[in-house]
Amino acid sequence: MLISFFAAAEGEAEEKLRVLNNDLETRVAKRTKDLERISRALREREVLSALGTAVAKIVHEIANHVLAISFASDLLERNLITANSFRHNT
Repeated sequence: MLISFFAAAEGEAEEKLRVLNNDLETRVAKRTKDLERISRALREREVLSALGTAVAKIVHEIANHVLAISFASDLLERNLITANSFRHNT
C-alpha cells in the first residue's frame, strides 16, 4: 500500500512536471516570437533612418547647386536688363 501511494505521488509529480514544462516551452516560444518581431521592426527602422539620412544629404547637395544656378541666372538677368537699358539710352 505504501508503494502504491509513492507510485501515485510520483505519477502526479511527473504529470505536474510535464504541465509546467509545456507551459514553459509555450512561454519561451511566445517570447522568442516577440523578440523576432521586435528585432525585425528595429532593423526596418534602422534601414529607414539610414535611407532618410542619405536622402537628406542628396537633397542638400542638389539644393546647393540649384541655389548657385538660381543666383547665377538672376545675376545674368540683371546684367541683360542693365545692358538693354544702356543700349536704349544711348
